[in-house]
Amino acid sequence: MVDLAEVGARARALALQIVWDQWDALGYLAPEPARRPRNSVVDPEALLLLSILVREADDRLRAVMRWWIEARPDLWSMQRLRRLLVSFPRWHSAGRAGSMEPALSGREARWYPIIAGALAGEPLVGEPVRQKKREIQLLNPAALVLRSRLLLGVNPRSDILVYLLGRGVDAASVREIADTTVYAHTTVHQILQQLAASRLVLRKGKRPHRYSICTEAWQEVFGRDAIKSGLNARIGFRRLYGKKTAARMWLCWAQVFSLLAFLTTVDADGADNPEDNPYVHAVFQHCLRERRTFIEHRLYVPTYHGLDPRRFQLLHDCIDAVAEWYAAQA
Repeated sequence: MVDLAEVGARARALALQIVWDQWDALGYLAPEPARRPRNSVVDPEALLLLSILVREADDRLRAVMRWWIEARPDLWSMQRLRRLLVSFPRWHSAGRAGSMEPALSGREARWYPIIAGALAGEPLVGEPVRQKKREIQLLNPAALVLRSRLLLGVNPRSDILVYLLGRGVDAASVREIADTTVYAHTTVHQILQQLAASRLVLRKGKRPHRYSICTEAWQEVFGRDAIKSGLNARIGFRRLYGKKTAARMWLCWAQVFSLLAFLTTVDADGADNPEDNPYVHAVFQHCLRERRTFIEHRLYVPTYHGLDPRRFQLLHDCIDAVAEWYAAQA
């Protein structure tokens, strides 16, 4: 029988490594480029939710989240946070007794419906931050989502454009974009139609259409030499995909972080028997539900069905697969 305490400890250790790497990539630890370059952009909302979930394993995470919320609360998408919450463990988004006091200052009040229940009495917002305040400097390519929001505002159009820029000339379908960015398919389709009408984005093939950046249109704006040199610098052979593709892709962080979230909670409710543990079964369901997205991003998580005697080994296999995948794209 699998040891759920061991599974939870391994999952939390991996989650902590990933969230600290990504906060570093956003430039929290120092106002200069990250110590380790990233091959993908950071999904800020998925990162925030996973950090909240594992905050008890490292008290410094509270300071990180508090600093970001106080420094630039307007850079985060409430729409994406609400959509992501439904794919994380239920207790994470459910309100409980002793939640935060709703007495928050103006620009911080928008966070209350999202994190009040999750933090359950921990005043993430409103307490003084001991760290010296400084202006956010989004210098790293991995912070492209937040940098784009500074330019274009917090909206699905900005995020979808970042996704397409990350893929370069590699086209993507509406479903692929919606699954990765966690926006509604109808919203993504409408925005892509508008971007295609602007001729800055190409619509390719027959239905289902695929979309990519129109390099010719961008060359007219910035000049052919600038775009050519930029593409040559950003497109290269990547170990993860085994083909030429853009170096700053938006990977399936929302689905991976949700999987890690369930794995970190398998030992949270005291159910030592995996058969009776709802979070263990949630891991099985999540692997099956997101299997297509994982495969598209070259993350091969095994799936077991029914009464297969090896099915609980899936818990350790998931952690191994995510760790190997993360190491490959780092």
